[in-house]
Amino acid sequence: MPSNSTSTMFFYIYVLFSVKNDGHYIGYTNNLKRRLKEHNVGKNFQ
Repeated sequence: MPSNSTSTMFFYIYVLFSVKNDGHYIGYTNNLKRRLKEHNVGKNFQ
């Protein structure tokens, strides 16, 4: 039976600069604050 409700999920697209790699990279996440913290402690998902 089809549902009349819809679910919405938001994602953020970001551009970050890596001092270590001297370059920018683009990504996406559903939790921007968490991703920025991960970036700042050196977690890289490339």
